[in-house]
Amino acid sequence: RKPEMVGIRIAVSIALRRSGWQLTKIGEIMERDHSTILYLCQCYDTLLFQAKNTGERSECLDLAESLICYLHDNDPTRVSIFVKANKARIMGRNGSSLLAIAGAV
Repeated sequence: RKPEMVGIRIAVSIALRRSGWQLTKIGEIMERDHSTILYLCQCYDTLLFQAKNTGERSECLDLAESLICYLHDNDPTRVSIFVKANKARIMGRNGSSLLAIAGAV
C-alpha cells in the first residue's frame, strides 16, 4: 500500500491496458483481480486530471507514459511481462530483457 508501489502498479496496468491487454490477463500476471486493475486504470485518469489542473506531475505519470511509448514502439504481442515479488520485467520473445522496473508491483 506504499504510494510508490501503487504508482508502479498503476503505470504497468495502464501501459498494458493501452497496449490492448485484457483486464483479466493483466490481473493474472500481477496476481490481482481484474476489478483491481480496472480501479488502477481509473486512478491513472484521476492523476492525469489532477496534473492538468495543478500543473504538478507525479512519477507515476512519467513512468506510465514511458511504458506506453515503449510498448507502442515494440509490438506488445511479442513481449512477455513477468511480475515477481518486487520487480516487473518486460522480456522480448528471444529472452532478452527489454525493460526492468524496480520496485514492488
